[in-house]
Amino acid sequence: MNDGLKDIPVLFLTCSNDKIDKISGFKAGAIDYINKPFDADELLARIGNQLKIHKLSYELKQKATEIEILNETLNATNKELKQQIKNFKEAIETAELHEKKFRLLYENA
Repeated sequence: MNDGLKDIPVLFLTCSNDKIDKISGFKAGAIDYINKPFDADELLARIGNQLKIHKLSYELKQKATEIEILNETLNATNKELKQQIKNFKEAIETAELHEKKFRLLYENA
């Protein structure tokens, strides 16, 4: 199937009531299968529903992409913050060690 056409919903309008034809139609990529004679209002309602589904699917994909980007940003920020915390802990340990050394020097002076 052409990638440019994969998102186009296909509805079959047919006079065939054969189960095998319906199954073949769905396997071929149909999203709906309507037998003739059909009601025009029903057909329009089905088309409207498919357009809504398509729009919602597109919006969902967009939101998923946005969330993925935000998640990558959060992970990078989290990594930076963890590194800063590690650096602060090391600085505190170094300061405490120096404090102990100076205290010993002061007490032994």
